[in-house]
Amino acid sequence: MDPKLKTYFTEKLISAIGSLSSQQFPFVAKIVLEHKYSIQLELRGQTVSGEPVGHTLDANTAGYFDVAEFGKGADYFQKPFKKVTGDYKHCLDVAPQCKRMFLMSSRLCGPKNYKRLNAAAAWIGAKLNKDIYVFDARWMATYIIDAILEPQDIATLELLEPHLVFFEQIRIEFGYSHDLPTLPKDNWARPKPVVDVLTLLDKHQYVQIHGMSGMGKTYLAVQVFNELKKADTERMVIWIPGNTIANAESLSYLKIERYAVPQNILGMIKRFNCVVIIDSLESNVEDVIKRIEQVGATNYRLIVTSQTEAELISVYDIPPSDDDLSSKILNAGLQKSCPPHVYQQIIASIGGHPFLLDQINILVKKEQVSWSKVLRETDTLTASTFDNQTFYDRLFVHHLKTASQELGILKWIDDKEIDESLLMALIGKVGIKKLRARNFFNAYRNGAFVLHDIVLNSLRATTIQFDENIIERKLADRLKNLYHDFDPAYYRIIHGHKALIFRLLEKLKKHDIYKYSYLISVPLADYDERIVPATSEEELSMAFRNFRDDDYFLIMSWIEQTEKEFRIIKARDRDATEPFLTPRIKIIEDLLTATNRLTAEVHRDIRNHLGKFLRDIDDRARAIQVFESIIAEKSDFWAAKFHLAKLYRKDNQDLARQYLSEIVHAYTAESQISPTIVLASFKEFRSHNELDQLLPKFIDSFEQLLEQTMVSRFDQPYEVLGALASRIQFKMPEKMIALAAMLPIPAEDAIENYTLFDVGMIYLNTGKAHQQLGFPDKAEEFYRQATAYYAKLTGANAFQLRAIAEAYLLLKDPNTALTNLNAIPERNQDEWYHFTLAKTLKMLQRYQEAKAAIEVTVSRNKQDKHISTFHRERGSIRYHLNDPDYRQDYDHAIAHCDDQQFIDIMTDELKLYSY
Repeated sequence: MDPKLKTYFTEKLISAIGSLSSQQFPFVAKIVLEHKYSIQLELRGQTVSGEPVGHTLDANTAGYFDVAEFGKGADYFQKPFKKVTGDYKHCLDVAPQCKRMFLMSSRLCGPKNYKRLNAAAAWIGAKLNKDIYVFDARWMATYIIDAILEPQDIATLELLEPHLVFFEQIRIEFGYSHDLPTLPKDNWARPKPVVDVLTLLDKHQYVQIHGMSGMGKTYLAVQVFNELKKADTERMVIWIPGNTIANAESLSYLKIERYAVPQNILGMIKRFNCVVIIDSLESNVEDVIKRIEQVGATNYRLIVTSQTEAELISVYDIPPSDDDLSSKILNAGLQKSCPPHVYQQIIASIGGHPFLLDQINILVKKEQVSWSKVLRETDTLTASTFDNQTFYDRLFVHHLKTASQELGILKWIDDKEIDESLLMALIGKVGIKKLRARNFFNAYRNGAFVLHDIVLNSLRATTIQFDENIIERKLADRLKNLYHDFDPAYYRIIHGHKALIFRLLEKLKKHDIYKYSYLISVPLADYDERIVPATSEEELSMAFRNFRDDDYFLIMSWIEQTEKEFRIIKARDRDATEPFLTPRIKIIEDLLTATNRLTAEVHRDIRNHLGKFLRDIDDRARAIQVFESIIAEKSDFWAAKFHLAKLYRKDNQDLARQYLSEIVHAYTAESQISPTIVLASFKEFRSHNELDQLLPKFIDSFEQLLEQTMVSRFDQPYEVLGALASRIQFKMPEKMIALAAMLPIPAEDAIENYTLFDVGMIYLNTGKAHQQLGFPDKAEEFYRQATAYYAKLTGANAFQLRAIAEAYLLLKDPNTALTNLNAIPERNQDEWYHFTLAKTLKMLQRYQEAKAAIEVTVSRNKQDKHISTFHRERGSIRYHLNDPDYRQDYDHAIAHCDDQQFIDIMTDELKLYSY
C-alpha cells in the first residue's frame, strides 16, 4: 500500500478506536487478538447498566492460559504507569497459570513510552516464564491495516464494522482513493482489455471506453487505474460522475456529491499527478475531452466511460466477455452449473454481457428462476428484436417478488446516486444488503450507492405499488431524530439529495422538517423564497402559545429564514441589516415574554438565536445578557458559551478562555455537542495563549470534527484548519498532510473571499509539511495550489499579502514575493513585514538591503518568543555578507529557543555554513 495512504487510514482508525465506549472496546480488542493469535477468547459478562462484571478478567481462553485486560481510561499510559501495572498484577492474581498476558488500551502511548513499556514487559515476562504484551491504539490500527485490511479478510472485517466508526468507509476506500468505487468480489477481471486501454492511454493520454449499459465499463476503468497506480504510487484519482458535467466549461466549477464542495477540476489536472475518470458521460464528450487537453498538463491520464460513441482518435469499444469469463460469471457460487445447451442459448441471445449474466446467476442462486425458465426467456427474445433493456425488464420482474419494498423506495427516490444515510433511514442495513446482494449498484463510493443505468430504467418503467405518504412520514420522522441527535447523517441526506428535499417541500408546502431542511441546505445563490411557505405572525404566535413538538420546526424555519435573508441583505447593503432585524427581534422578545407553552429546552434554543440577532445589530450588552441567562439555567449550553467567549475576547479574556476550554474538553464521539461549535472554538483560541498546549492533546479529534462539520458547513473546516495550519504542520507534519487529504480541493472561483485565504493557508502548510518530510516535488504542487487561491483574493490585507509573499518565496520566486510586499501600505509595515522583506531581498542576493530590513525587525521586536526566529535570519544574512559575527546571532537564537526541533534546524544550518 502507498505509505501515505496507509498513514491516512491508520490515523483514521486510531481516531475510531479512541472513540469507542468502554462497552464497545472489549469486543474490538477480542476480535483483533483472536485474529492475531488464532485463539478463542471469552469476554466477561456485563451488568444491567452495561458495566463489566467485577472480580474477573476482561477476557480469557479456556483454562486461562491466555488472558487479557482492556483499558479505556484517558490516563492509561500516564507515568508512572499505574493502570498498566494494576492490570498486570490483576492478571497474575486471577490466573497465575497463564502463559500469555495481553494488556490493551484504546489510548495512544507515544513511541518512547511504548518502547519502554514493552521492554519492561519482556524483561518481567522472561523472569516469570510468561509472554507479556502491551498494545495501544496505534498497534491495533496498524495491525488491522496490515493483517486484516491488506489481505481483505472479509469475515473479520464484517465483525469489526459494527463497532468502529467510519470503518466501513475505510474498508471501501482501501487500495484506491477516497472516491474510487469498489469492484465486485470476482472483479470481472479482463486482462486483455486492461492492456488495450493502457496502450491507448500511453499514446494519447486519454481514452473513451464505449459500450452499452452493464458491459463493465466502470469496472474496467477502475482496473486500469489500479495498474497505473502500481507503476506510480503517487498518482491520485479524480472520479467524476458524468451527469454532473453540464458542458466543458463546468469542469472549472463542479460539485462533488457528498459535500457539494465546488471543485476546479481543470486546476487540479494542471497541478497534480492524477488519473481523471469521468463515468457515464453521455453528452458533450468531445468538447469535455478537448477542454481537458487544452490545459496543457503532462502528468494526467483521462478515462471517459459512456454509451455514446464520440468522434475521437482514442476510443475503445469494450468487447463482450469471453467464454471463460462469461461461464465464470454465470456459474459463480452455484452448485448446479448452467447446462451446456442453456449456456449456448444464453450466449446466442444476449452475448457475453457481464451484468445480464450476473443477474441470471443471482436469480438462479436465489431460486427465483430455473435454468428452464431462463431458456424460455431467451427463446422469446430470439424471436423478437433483441434489446438488453427488454431482456433485463423481464428478469427484473422476478426481483419484485422478494424485494418489492426496497425497489419501491428506490423508485420513489428516483436518483442514480443515493446517499447511504438516506437508504439507511428508509430501508435499514438489511434492506441495503438485499439490494447489494442483487448487484443493482454499479458502484459504492464515498458513502453513496450508484445504480446501474439499466436498473434505473427498469425502475422507472415498472409499476411498483407503494404508499408515498408513508415514505414521506417515515423520512420526516427519521430526519427529525437525526437532527436532534446531532447526527451527521442528517446533513448528508439533505445536502446530498437537495432535489428530493425541494420536491417534498413543493409538494407538501408545510412548516415541517422538509421546510427547515431546505432552508439550511440551500446555498444563498439558489435560495428561492417563492417556494418557501410563508409564516404569518399569527401562526408564529399560535406556535408559541400552544407549543407542541410539531411546532418546533415551524419556529426554527422562521428563524432560519430570517438568518438567510439577513445574510442576503448584508451582502447587498450592510446599512440595511439593522432595519431588517430590529422588528424581528421585537417579535421574538414579545413572544418569549408572553404566555407560552415552550419547553425550557426550546425556550433556550430560541433565546440563543435572539442573542445572535442582537450581536448582529451590535447590541453587545443585550446579547451578553441573553447568553448569560441561558448558561445560568443550563451550564452546558455550549453555543451560548461560545458566543460569550467571542464577545468577551478583549475585555474578559480569562472567562473567554474558560468557556472555550470547557467546550473543547466536553467533546467526545458520543457527546451531545455540535461539532461546528467545537471546531469554531479551536479557531477562537487563536486569540489566547493556550492553543499550542491544546492542539497536541486534541489533534486526534480534528479528523472526526472535520468529517462531521464538512457535511453541514463545507466552508468551516477550511476556515479553522487554515487558521491553525501553520502550528500543526511545524509540530505534526504527518497530521497536517492527513487532515488536508480528507478535504476536497475547492474551486477558486466558487468560495467566499475570506475562505480563499484560509484554503490557501491549508495548501501552503501542507506543502511545508511535505518539504519537512523530504518530498520537495510534492511540496511544490501544494505551493502552486495555494497561489491559485491567493490569485483570486481581492482586497488582501497586510497579513495576507505577507503570507502570499511567503508562498512565492517557497516557490523560489522572490520577484513576485516583492510585488506583494510592496502592496502593503507603510502604516502596516510592522516587524513581520520587514522580516519577510529581508528574506525576499536575501533570495534576490541584495544582502545589504536585506540586512537593513532585518535590523528594523530586531529593533522593533518586543516578544521574547520571536527572538530565535529573527536572530537566526539576521545570522543567515550576515553569513552571506561574509560577516564572521553571524555565529553570534545563531548562538543568541539557540540560547533563547525552547523548541528542540527549531534548535536542531539551526544547528544543521551552522554545520552547513562551516564547510
